[in-house]
Amino acid sequence: AACVFVDDNEPNVSAAGALGLTAVHYRVDRGDDLAAQLAAAGVRAPRP
Repeated sequence: AACVFVDDNEPNVSAAGALGLTAVHYRVDRGDDLAAQLAAAGVRAPRP
């Protein structure tokens, strides 16, 4: 994906998806792995 929308608020993620954007619902408080979510969306993210 050339552009990915990342947010912790589900309504924002849903709205972005409805507009045709690749959207990732990321929540650090539940231990989400952003790099894995971005990889699943087709983005190569550097690992620390």
